[in-house]
Amino acid sequence: MKKMILSAALFFAAYGVNAQGLYGDVSVGYGLGAPNYVMGTNEYRDFGDPSKNTEENIYGSIGQGLNLALTPGYMINEHFGLELGINYFMGAKKRVEEFNSSNDKVYSFRDAQSNQLRLIPSLVVSSGTSNKLSVYAKGGLMIPVLGVTNISIEGSSTTNFVTYTKSEVETEFKGKVSLGFRGALGVNYKLNDNMSLFGELQQTNLFIKQDKNTIVSYKVNGSDIMNTLTDEQKETVYVDKLDAGSAANKALAGKTNFNQFGFNVGLKWNF
Repeated sequence: MKKMILSAALFFAAYGVNAQGLYGDVSVGYGLGAPNYVMGTNEYRDFGDPSKNTEENIYGSIGQGLNLALTPGYMINEHFGLELGINYFMGAKKRVEEFNSSNDKVYSFRDAQSNQLRLIPSLVVSSGTSNKLSVYAKGGLMIPVLGVTNISIEGSSTTNFVTYTKSEVETEFKGKVSLGFRGALGVNYKLNDNMSLFGELQQTNLFIKQDKNTIVSYKVNGSDIMNTLTDEQKETVYVDKLDAGSAANKALAGKTNFNQFGFNVGLKWNF
């Protein structure tokens, strides 16, 4: 019995020593889509004077938006540690395609907005966690595990400039397993032995390869026509190669840009 008690005491003592490096933090932040890439085009057509026609690229990233994070971590020593960020990204709505004309009843646009749950395993390097004020850097993989990108399409067209057809389409894009990178540089201020306040600048580099696109709503002049679509018309599957035998709902895959540069602020607890 004494041996069991002694063993248990040694176990918990050892656990207590290890637990000194354990911590957790919660943070909130916002990021701008950067660096920018071509997302689509902005086109204008003048039906009376073609010399006024214009077309230009739309630059940006769907990576702009709000970041919420819960991050458990472990400091191996005062200067090096490991952590696993659990990040929920709430993207801002971005205009990725637009067409306007001299007739305000002939137009179209396409907006994109994404929500994602991401895991971020990272290595942390600190100037010294025992210091009242310390600086740190961290870098690691960005792994999207759940999420969807919603695309809203609206347009109005005509064949005779007398009657017009308005279309409203909602689609959901899902991506294949993709890996990105996130790096951060921050400052940590100890409020007391167990709690710290921190702020950091972060850069995310992430491209997600398209997997499939599903139409979830389709209205023409306000009437729902989803029941008139076949399964192939409702879903587009993205592949790396097309040939003469490819199904009509197959399309070449591309990559969506979720790059972001932003800031985070939060509270950290040491256990």
